[in-house]
Amino acid sequence: MTSPFDTMPVGAVLPYAADTTVAANAAALKQAGWMPCDGSLIAIDRFSDLFAVIGEFHGTGVQEGKVCFRVPDLRGLYVRGVNDFTLRDPDVGSRRAHYDGGATGDACGSFQGFATAAPSHPFTTDSQGAHTHTLANITTSDHYAYGGGADDKAHTNDGGKTVSASAGVHSHTIVSGGDAETRPVSLCLGWIIRFQTAAC
Repeated sequence: MTSPFDTMPVGAVLPYAADTTVAANAAALKQAGWMPCDGSLIAIDRFSDLFAVIGEFHGTGVQEGKVCFRVPDLRGLYVRGVNDFTLRDPDVGSRRAHYDGGATGDACGSFQGFATAAPSHPFTTDSQGAHTHTLANITTSDHYAYGGGADDKAHTNDGGKTVSASAGVHSHTIVSGGDAETRPVSLCLGWIIRFQTAAC
């Protein structure tokens, strides 16, 4: 009996809620015609069905003397739809090959690095206007500054306040903070790709 799982087209990618590095899981997936999306180099002559679909989009190479192509490497990455001239990816021209020989620009398989756009509602700091700061004087009993002689000393006056010079109207720039990346709430899953039309 054919299941919907068996009728998925070659090249289809699905999330997989198990560890694809576990040998038993990898073996079961291969038996069903699936493999992990881990960027592996695989031989064209052994996986001709998949090569006919994805070709060299994700990279090429030579392994054990055989000409190979790569499956997509989705480890730790989010998936984005191909821009296809819709102007939804403003940096599509800078998209590069994920691995040697792979696709670039506005094409399936191209890779895009991290970026952070300015927020649509910019962060700002408040402006306090022209202002001064009031500083409490240090009392005589707490602080003396000596110039070297027995009676050569200076100290601040007891009590009272000192006012700083006016800084004028100004604002402040945020110079630190933030996280290592910009991301939505996420859950880790594996990704698998269909490599042939029927189970092995």
